[in-house]
Amino acid sequence: MGNKNYNEIESDQKVFTNIIMRNLNFLFCNNIDKERLEWICNIIGNHYLKSKSSKYKYKIKIFLTGESLYSLIDGRMHELWIKILTFHYVKIYIDHSELVLFGVSVDFLKEAYPNNFFLISENNQNRISFWEYFIDTIYSKNFTLKFGFLQNSGPYMERTSLYALRLINAAINYRLNPEYYGYLDGVHLGHKGQNPSEFENIASMLIETKSRAKQKNLNFSMLSCLRCGTARGYIRSQPTNDLYESDDTIPSYYFGNLNKIIDQFEYNFPILSSNSAIITQDTQENHSNPGLIIFITHSPYSSEWSFGGVSFAVASASHNIPTQVIFIESGVYCMVGEHAISENDKIFNLQEILEASVDMEFLNFYAYAPSLKIRDILPSNDLKSVSLIGNEELTNIVLKNSRKGLYHKRIIFF
Repeated sequence: MGNKNYNEIESDQKVFTNIIMRNLNFLFCNNIDKERLEWICNIIGNHYLKSKSSKYKYKIKIFLTGESLYSLIDGRMHELWIKILTFHYVKIYIDHSELVLFGVSVDFLKEAYPNNFFLISENNQNRISFWEYFIDTIYSKNFTLKFGFLQNSGPYMERTSLYALRLINAAINYRLNPEYYGYLDGVHLGHKGQNPSEFENIASMLIETKSRAKQKNLNFSMLSCLRCGTARGYIRSQPTNDLYESDDTIPSYYFGNLNKIIDQFEYNFPILSSNSAIITQDTQENHSNPGLIIFITHSPYSSEWSFGGVSFAVASASHNIPTQVIFIESGVYCMVGEHAISENDKIFNLQEILEASVDMEFLNFYAYAPSLKIRDILPSNDLKSVSLIGNEELTNIVLKNSRKGLYHKRIIFF
């Protein structure tokens, strides 16, 4: 293991020949706990068993930055990472600049993970950044010249807003037209008057990015969810146009109906989030709407994550985007008991939303049985719209492609 320049990394990719390759690229910016790494490990292991009798094989790359780097030195997950890295088609790429910032020892990683493990550094001449290499890895000729990022968290409380801007600027370096989508607390990135003393000014970075894109004859668009913006006080009058520009945000930062954001999910170009993945598949045709898998990983009601994820899924399915929602990790608490919501609670009953959506053609709900088992909880018998799945079914949902003309799928963690 060690720092690699672009040409060295490029040569590492040319080991698969005479088979039909597909690509699965993960991006993790937040904490990875043992449970998540276990089910990812199971998917990789199941693929290995299935690939022996199949002409379809995956190259799997896992990109780590931010808090996800701690999983590499967490003793509870060491054996899992070792197991994952025994598969020759899996490679881990880590953001060297964040590794140094977070105090993770390079020497320790060299000793602990000698195989299929790469540091991406731009400190030396002719080296590209972690984010530029990520863009280079996921992009292909079948995509249109655009790149999207869905931001669900606000600035300053965590670093994902900074990573979003770094990735968007890397896309500009590759002459892609970037699009920013603010959802949930992600609408706050465009707030006017930000003046942090100990953090890069995110609003100023957005303005600078807009200018930088224009200088390269590219268009950087910023669109946030109208419902989320209204809830957070940005919308003070009834919008009369499809796009609303708030007095409280920077120039060219617009709000629109969630469907305006979902419109972009119908097209073939990469759309990532701070914890997400993208799957690309070999096909001579490219006419199907990209698929979408949403992992609901938070419990309901105590935060907006579960409702936000389900709402996003329902909106996507209404656009004829094949959407699969998987309640996993703490997301399985959404399945427990019968949710009783009073009028005073002022929230939607999540279970009622699931049942009301059961007949949608492009929407399916699943609950991951191992997550229920380790918590010693049972799902409600009244939830007819949600199917229980195990590791094999989860592998099929993530990796199997049965749709003609499908070029790629997106995976987003809520």
